Amino acid sequence: MFRATTVLLVALLVPFTATYGASYRQTFNGGPPPGWTTVSGTWSVGGGVYRSSAINFADIAVFNDGAWKTNFSYKVRIVNTYGADGNQAGVVYNFQDASNYYEVKFAPTGTAFLNKIIGGAEVNVATASYSGGSSFAWFGVEVIRSATSTTVKVNDATVFNNVTQSELGVGKIGLVTTFTDASFDNVFLVAPYTENFDGGVASGWTPIAGAWAVGGGAYRSSAIGAADVTIFGDATWKADFTYHAKVRNDYGAGGNQAGVVYNFQDAANYYDVKFAPTGTAYLNKVIGGTETNVMTAPYSGGSSCTWFDVEVIRSAMSTTVKVNGSTVFNNVTQSELGVGKIGLVTTFTDASFDDVKLEGPKLVFATGFENISLVPPQPQDCWMGIPGAVPSGCWQDPAGTDSVTGFSFPIQLWGGTQSRFQMITGAVPIDPVSINNHMKNQIQSVTGPFGNTTNALYQEVTQTKVNAYCCTQNSFIVFPASEGGDLYISFYLMLQPDAATEVRGTWRVVTEYKQTDDDHRMGFNITDYDNDGVPVFSVAHDNPTANPYVIYWNPVPEFPGVAVPVGQWFRVEVFWHRSMGSDGRYWVAVNNTTLLDRSGPNSSASPINRVFPFLAYAGGPAPFYQWVDDLEIWGTFPATASSH
Repeated sequence: MFRATTVLLVALLVPFTATYGASYRQTFNGGPPPGWTTVSGTWSVGGGVYRSSAINFADIAVFNDGAWKTNFSYKVRIVNTYGADGNQAGVVYNFQDASNYYEVKFAPTGTAFLNKIIGGAEVNVATASYSGGSSFAWFGVEVIRSATSTTVKVNDATVFNNVTQSELGVGKIGLVTTFTDASFDNVFLVAPYTENFDGGVASGWTPIAGAWAVGGGAYRSSAIGAADVTIFGDATWKADFTYHAKVRNDYGAGGNQAGVVYNFQDAANYYDVKFAPTGTAYLNKVIGGTETNVMTAPYSGGSSCTWFDVEVIRSAMSTTVKVNGSTVFNNVTQSELGVGKIGLVTTFTDASFDDVKLEGPKLVFATGFENISLVPPQPQDCWMGIPGAVPSGCWQDPAGTDSVTGFSFPIQLWGGTQSRFQMITGAVPIDPVSINNHMKNQIQSVTGPFGNTTNALYQEVTQTKVNAYCCTQNSFIVFPASEGGDLYISFYLMLQPDAATEVRGTWRVVTEYKQTDDDHRMGFNITDYDNDGVPVFSVAHDNPTANPYVIYWNPVPEFPGVAVPVGQWFRVEVFWHRSMGSDGRYWVAVNNTTLLDRSGPNSSASPINRVFPFLAYAGGPAPFYQWVDDLEIWGTFPATASSH
């Protein structure tokens, strides 16, 4: 279970669906939350929640790594442990400083207060009744900002609808309590930005230098200065975003450059990447007014009078730049500047820009198995094998909508519509009843990763090697329609207490993916090939069904310095950027410790057709079993990922 409840979501003028571009998510599961600052009161993290305990009039914590003016949706889960009308807990938005912000607070007696604090004076804007937020009851809050209006929902029921709040501009999000002890969880903000300039204006954009104008559905720089810059001022970001823009340079010499700006603080401090029409790209930093070239690289597709697409990916402190989908700069460290704006830049040229888009990491799916059921296999879900040759098995489907995250099974990855348990055994015959003699899946109430009672998935295999079948397994598989780019997977895993004995002299799979060419796979495993009773984590990039058997990474990466936890929860994270070139990357971490961060070729031309987020699959004797909780799948590293 995600201990914090409702996922905060912003649904810019459209209903929430599970296919948004998430800008920021925080579940408070990993200790002090990066980017959060206490403004007043006492705030602490424990048990997977963020708690305010000082019991003052205005105890506030804010998130500093981004700021937004409007067109965002902000969700959070709240539990208030006091019970009187004056004991209030809520959220803060458009926060400028401790004297200027908006807030909505909720009394456990059923009254909600929409307030503005201007110049230090709190003014109530609107009051309304609501339900679901009594003392010790978790409830979900959603604040939707659209233009100058605010809508607030509690547990999806509208409490305030399109209330005008126009006094404050770009500001931070935060949490607030008044005379109460309260906890918060599952902060979720969505604030994608797009601009195609078709409306004839560059709304929110401010020229810093040069002459900028909208015309013909594009934004043009025409002053031909050394550093003509315009910036978008209605939001700021620090990292964990992807910034797209189309660029057209109308001049043709090497000194005529056009590009994009990011982490812009002021005219003397920002990053930029610029492109000459002669085929050279320049990654620069401007610090204290001095421009320094960080890196130079060739690129193609940006000749004079040709539109080309630029993509800047900021992940933690690294920058990746692509042109027309091809990587030009890969994971270049840029750590000098913090929260800043995006913008556009030209140097001694006349250039136009279009289709500006900024989005955060995309959350594909999340579940803590709350309100999820497992549909028993039906006769049509099972198949018969041939003893000693073809295995038998059954499919099983998880079903339902997670009551905390809002995501529904099946997982829809890269256009796919299926995610199922594949339970394979050598037994013949097999049916929906007898499969339970070999393996099973259950949703169980257990003590979770943070000490609270929670739902988790339990997987067990009780018989192996029936009819000499080698590969008995209980695998959860996500089936994509095609391969759609990078992927990050995170979950909590607890192995059986005697797992070290079970894996002695053999292996156990934690997570993997497979391609369409035979059994070509990348797997994160637990192994004890030394047969010494001390299992280690390892990574296998191989193809066991090829003839002959192929090991692509040899020697196999092993990590004896990190103990394999048994009988206790641990966090698993894996990320991949698949490529046949030098920009490929495979990264894996356990309990926030990076085990492998390997660059270089890591794929063939064949696409991924199966992703196994987790599976009960081992080479040792039965029984083997495990628990899984808090699965997240993202399109890239989220803000809550371990250091990468």
